[in-house]
Amino acid sequence: MNNNNDGKKREVDKEEQFGSMVASAQQMFDHVNVVLRLAQVPSEELKAEAQVIVEVEDTDKVIAYHPESREGLLYKFDKCFESDSSNQRIFEDVCIPVLNAVMEGINGAIIAYGTSKTGKTELFIGNEREEGIVDMTLREGFSYLTTIGKDIRHSITFSFWEMSNDLIIDLLDKEEKELKVKRNEEKGVYITNLSEKKVEGWEQLQLLIDSGIRRSQKLTAQRGIRLHSFMKLKLERDEIHHPEITLQSSLLFVNLKGAEKVGKMGLKGERLKHGASINKSITALENAIHNVENAVRKEKENLKSVFGDSIVTSVLSEALGGTFATVIIGSISQTEFHYLETMEVLENLRMAKRIKATPQRKSVETHISLLHKTVQKLESELQEDRLAYGHPPTEEQERLIELKERLKRFLQNPVKTFTVDELEKTQKLKIPAMRLPEGPLWKKNDLKSNRHGDRATIYKPKLTSKEAEKYTGQWKFHQKHGYGELIKENEVYKGEWREDKKDGKGVLYLKQEAKLKRVYKGDWHKGKKHGKGVYYYPNGEIYEGEWKNDVRSGYGVMYYSDGNKYEGMWENDKTSGSGVLFEKNGDKYEGGFYNGLKHGPGIYYYLTLGKKYVGEWFMGIPKCGQLSSEVYDEAFDNIPQNKLLDRNAVIEDAIFSVREQMRQEGVLPSDIKENEYD
Repeated sequence: MNNNNDGKKREVDKEEQFGSMVASAQQMFDHVNVVLRLAQVPSEELKAEAQVIVEVEDTDKVIAYHPESREGLLYKFDKCFESDSSNQRIFEDVCIPVLNAVMEGINGAIIAYGTSKTGKTELFIGNEREEGIVDMTLREGFSYLTTIGKDIRHSITFSFWEMSNDLIIDLLDKEEKELKVKRNEEKGVYITNLSEKKVEGWEQLQLLIDSGIRRSQKLTAQRGIRLHSFMKLKLERDEIHHPEITLQSSLLFVNLKGAEKVGKMGLKGERLKHGASINKSITALENAIHNVENAVRKEKENLKSVFGDSIVTSVLSEALGGTFATVIIGSISQTEFHYLETMEVLENLRMAKRIKATPQRKSVETHISLLHKTVQKLESELQEDRLAYGHPPTEEQERLIELKERLKRFLQNPVKTFTVDELEKTQKLKIPAMRLPEGPLWKKNDLKSNRHGDRATIYKPKLTSKEAEKYTGQWKFHQKHGYGELIKENEVYKGEWREDKKDGKGVLYLKQEAKLKRVYKGDWHKGKKHGKGVYYYPNGEIYEGEWKNDVRSGYGVMYYSDGNKYEGMWENDKTSGSGVLFEKNGDKYEGGFYNGLKHGPGIYYYLTLGKKYVGEWFMGIPKCGQLSSEVYDEAFDNIPQNKLLDRNAVIEDAIFSVREQMRQEGVLPSDIKENEYD
């Protein structure tokens, strides 16, 4: 018992911890988080003695000075990092909270934004000195999933692409294909035909990332200009202790290319085209940031229209629209040489930080969650079981047992789910091909028109004397033969047929209270219940045993609605022969029955009193016998004793008289022996 309580306590603690982590993530990302990182001063700017105009004032503040004065503007962000801050520190302070949110079912995004040549790419993918934050974050995610692998099952897919305002390139697939940005209610924003690679572990994912980076570098060298880079990891996971919850989340890494100085660089041809497209997308993004902030401030619900026609801003619309746990890592130059670009980035980051957010966990309906909900619904609807222990399950109980077993198997190890068609194939008979006789063609065609083998559904319309019916299944020479289902207005039969009649294993459903309910499951012969089967009565009682010509006959067990149970022989649908009646209070009768009544020699055990009555019964009435104590009970000491010289002789005479009356009335059980009771 203590172990159970400890287990329940651990479940409660785990659930509270789970809820606490989600609440913490929602609180932290109640707005688009913005962090700032100063870029290293290039050597050529150091040689030129360029003036430093940006200083980190505190862990969350920077001051940007005008080059020609010592007056500056103070900007406050969520975090600010000096130029010597390592990728490891940014990973720990910035990426880990986003990763935690993703693991708890909240979509996350990490966006690098800023002027060109400020270290955004080295921050993401690293260099010869240190690892990038993409590898650090994704490896940490796989490490976490491995740690909790025994409790949580998960699946992961990965996509990697680059784009400008006019072009999308799948970096994981070299095949030429049409890639377009689309949006719908179910998927949200997505790219058509974009490859999604299933990933089993970190090593496999690292190979995909490296492959995508190499292809991007090759394409960049050919174009002479870099595009915006996107990586997306999709995670779907089920929690064993909460199987009704299947969480779906994604982690988006975005490395935005800084605006190109196309005029100063003297770009021409394709390079000019790509540069202009990059600049157009950056302008659209900056406009979108201002539009979103304004829309959120005015409490506008529909934010789709504020992202304009740019495909880049469309892809970023969810990350910037207030439903993601989003961090923008701003990257700027420190020197006066880039004053205008730096101030523009700082103003855009200031506006982005004002975007409010309410990230929510996304749970999806999957096979396992629907199965768990069905089990819960059936459990809540299941009526109290009043029958004796050990009875065959009712239709509802059987379905609940089956679904629980299926849920258990699925949680332990997902297995193939058979379709209805596949299940039917296991029951179908092999119908031999029809042999056509010699003779005129019209006779052969007439014979072919007969239903034979596996045929389509046959409908029979409602006639004056017969109700409409539909049969789907096998036929043999115009007769139902093999496995098939017959549906009528108030009756459904699913099972085996022989020569147009129910024959073999089958299940019968009848309409009760406007609902089809299973009433019989078992053997049939020539259209009648015959063999072994289970019958379910409208009042909840159940019979399990042998049948003959549609009635209970042979050995069977009856579970009564009052909690009593009978085990024994039946004849003509009534208890007849040897049997045992178990009563709900623990008492039982063991002996003869006839025509549904106690009849012949029998023993009645008063287990609640510790007594037993051994005697002779006649049509349900005890005629003569002895009451004896198996366990001492003072209450029976007060029963007066007969003062007879030979009590046994008197009882034998009484038994002889009762059996003689049975013979005269023709109700003497055939299995009564002349000897005394055992």
